[in-house]
Amino acid sequence: LWGRIGAGWDLVRLMMTTGEFSFGLRQGGIYAFTHPFKWTKAMIASGKAFASPEALFKINKEIFSRDNAPKYAKAGLPLLHEGMSLTQSEDVIMNYWMDKLPVFKNFNRAAIAFFNTVRADAFDMGYNTLARTDTMTQAESEIWANYVAAMSGRGKLSAGSLNLEPAALALNRAFFSARYIASRFQILGGVVKVPILSIAGKNKRAYRMIAREYVRLAMGLMTVFGLGLFVGADVEDDPTSSDFGKLKFGNRRLDPLMGMQQVIVFMSRIMTGKIKTGSGKVISLRGDDKKFGSADIQEVMARFGRSKLSPQFGFVMNLLTGETMLGEEITLLNTVTQLLYPMTYGDIYDVMKEDGVPINAALTILVFLGMGLQTYDVNEMRTTDRSRGGF
Repeated sequence: LWGRIGAGWDLVRLMMTTGEFSFGLRQGGIYAFTHPFKWTKAMIASGKAFASPEALFKINKEIFSRDNAPKYAKAGLPLLHEGMSLTQSEDVIMNYWMDKLPVFKNFNRAAIAFFNTVRADAFDMGYNTLARTDTMTQAESEIWANYVAAMSGRGKLSAGSLNLEPAALALNRAFFSARYIASRFQILGGVVKVPILSIAGKNKRAYRMIAREYVRLAMGLMTVFGLGLFVGADVEDDPTSSDFGKLKFGNRRLDPLMGMQQVIVFMSRIMTGKIKTGSGKVISLRGDDKKFGSADIQEVMARFGRSKLSPQFGFVMNLLTGETMLGEEITLLNTVTQLLYPMTYGDIYDVMKEDGVPINAALTILVFLGMGLQTYDVNEMRTTDRSRGGF
């Protein structure tokens, strides 16, 4: 019975979250910024696997025949294959129907080829770097494999004695992408942790490699923001604002931070006790400056949690409250229709309604590859927010 319920639950999610290559810049965004040529190779492999089952077979055969292949499993590097347990699968394809229905199977193969190519190539890169001076130790290989997994959107669902890995499927049905959310916290936590461990500790070499990846990421993001400013975008620099780190093109907001933006804003609001509104007003969440009836820390935490719900749970929450997370009034009719087509194509439709073909074409490609986008409907004084994990 529970299996049938889960399959039905997955079918709703399937209609909203497939039909595109969003893993390219969502889970693969860090790799795109740090190693763009290798990322391009992975996207090409993904395209080949999408077109042909034989192509995926050849890609996986090459990966699992490499000299380092035995080290992948020993280090805990997560690699995928068709027909694997849903609990062990990737968030983006952790769906009962993904490898069973025509067309959807193509996207399933594309995702497997992409993740396997990214992770195997990244692991080999680190292993070969250390091999120039000495052999990578088992501890170093595990540290590096853990970074590669988190970098590509697969975080650990465990901490200390608490292990939620066996519940990965249930968590992924309740939340949008449980492992992906965890990976964003882990990557941001590394900003503090990695520099320290690259100086002190017995695994300095591995952490120094990771530190270099963070530097590459910073340089990649600076390039993106620089290009955005060059073509006329504005960028919000207050981390307590929902627009922090987004490229603002008129009434559109492009988020190049690959899921980290929402975590940064959430943590900034919790630590500072402040929120910057869209109008530029700063509101206190606690203390003597907090106004009666205004938002507080509990509301910030609740909104963040709600923003991470799966589409199905988000739908139920909208019906129960009578409005979306952004306060828009909803009806059963207009909410149900949003469950019947992929979210990405809703984003693309919003983009193409605007003027300016070159910018629209560029934004459409970025959205198709997984970059978050918000479109604000100024005329109706409402917000259309279909970016995944918006906060």
